[in-house]
Amino acid sequence: MKRCPKCRRDYHDDSLSYCLDDGAVLVDGPLTSNEPETAILTDRKQIGLELKTPQQLDERNISEGRSRSGRSIWKWTIAAALVAIVGVTSTLTYRNWNPGSKQLESIAVMPFVNDSGSPDVEYLSDGMTETLIESLSELPNLNVKPRSSVFRYKGKDTDHRTLGKELNVQAILNGRVVTHGNEVALYVELIDTDKDTVIWSTNYDRSVTNLISLQREIASDVLSKLRLKLTGTDEAKIEKTHTENPAAYQLYLKGDYQTSTLTRDGFQKGLQYFDQAIALDPNYARAYNGIAYNYVNAADWFVAPTEAAVKAKEAATKALLLDESLPGAHLSLAVIAFWFDWNRPVSEREFQRAIELSPNDPTPHEFYSLLMVSVGRTDEAIAEAKRAQLLDPVSPETNFTLGSVYFSARQYEQAADNMRRAVELDETFWYSHDFLGRVYEQQGKLPQAIAEFQRALELDDSNPENWSNIGHAWAIADKKREAQNAIDHLNEMSASRYVAPYNYAAIYAGLGEKDKAFEWLERAYSSRSLYLALLLTTDPHMDSLRGDPRMADLIRRIGL
Repeated sequence: MKRCPKCRRDYHDDSLSYCLDDGAVLVDGPLTSNEPETAILTDRKQIGLELKTPQQLDERNISEGRSRSGRSIWKWTIAAALVAIVGVTSTLTYRNWNPGSKQLESIAVMPFVNDSGSPDVEYLSDGMTETLIESLSELPNLNVKPRSSVFRYKGKDTDHRTLGKELNVQAILNGRVVTHGNEVALYVELIDTDKDTVIWSTNYDRSVTNLISLQREIASDVLSKLRLKLTGTDEAKIEKTHTENPAAYQLYLKGDYQTSTLTRDGFQKGLQYFDQAIALDPNYARAYNGIAYNYVNAADWFVAPTEAAVKAKEAATKALLLDESLPGAHLSLAVIAFWFDWNRPVSEREFQRAIELSPNDPTPHEFYSLLMVSVGRTDEAIAEAKRAQLLDPVSPETNFTLGSVYFSARQYEQAADNMRRAVELDETFWYSHDFLGRVYEQQGKLPQAIAEFQRALELDDSNPENWSNIGHAWAIADKKREAQNAIDHLNEMSASRYVAPYNYAAIYAGLGEKDKAFEWLERAYSSRSLYLALLLTTDPHMDSLRGDPRMADLIRRIGL
């Protein structure tokens, strides 16, 4: 323990050298009983609050066993009292900063914790995290870990040094969000992962109407503490906002949060929020691209591609008319051209533009690799998927993508390794179990394959693709009754919603019923199914059909 000889304040953080209140050099030992406290500390005790360092707050937080959705340690009344005590109106800052510190060049913005005690504002903590990641990622000389890397730690208690090693970053930014009516209190701390010390921390107290300016302020403050030298162009990127309407911004965050669930209900709610955001700000490019992203992901799972593709293309085109430099909109157009328009030249051009605008984002590399493998450019596809994985090595998505490229290339050992890695990184991601099952099936490990398909169904039994894959496995395992049960289940689902015809074709191919398989493939062609562009040339489920001239004709018509 250390103490300040001037104001008599005690410190439990032995790494501190200077008093946080008056800058005096700290000395060893606690405050003794015969040493008077200062008036300000007496005032703190009178209101039942002692000002603690962020590290002390974390220690208390852990000792009380706070869960992610448990009671908040940052009640609004306490935050207001803190502000009153120090006599400021906007921020309360704690510093443990060595002026001689070197520039830090890599950072992970960890998922902000919703300490409001209400899941209804989870969109805000997640959205503020993502906005900050996106803003900092604009800088070419700063390595910022993408969402897919950091969000796998959400709700987990991982120590700072471990995070630094696993994410390969020099610094992490933690945050806690508390809302009270129209007010937001945000506590952030910047941690040096190598030393496991707090570089800087602060409280921001704002109205929700000031969230947009708050995001700019946080980014600017963080960059100053990283000692990063910015050019005028860099500063302009940080200052850029996509809307000045705070209500539209909140609606966008809600839409993005719902869409990211990848569920039928989430897609529907997401569209509603994006539409409301655009109603408030018709020039909100990101909201238009939110609609495009929503439809692209819902297509062939919950929405017919003929409907989804038109609406997605319209929204992405509008987004680029408003902001040509928006990487996500170029990515949306690239995927639309690949999956639905079957226009490879346009798709490649848009992929390359998305990569040019956001070179450190792994997502364009991932999707681009899938296009390459579908047209037989296997070596290029693997190299592109590895680039994505190198940019984000601990992401379930990048490991999944590399595994799926290896799977399409019929390199099953490498595919299995990457799919198992994706499962380890996020056991709840059903798609990794689904594709791991497909790999095991091709390796002749049918019991293991069926077990993975069943796990995928446990995680999401509303997605027809899961029923299709387990149906195919049952078919080739000569369990025809179970395979027919999967078909029956798809029929039940199709009575109230869209079900991709390709899902039927895969089961019938497994059963050896070629005519029915081609009947459903033709339906997939009529609906512009993304499965045809993505899988038809490489999918082992269709191998029993490849000697048939109808398959060659279908591939020719798609342009693959």
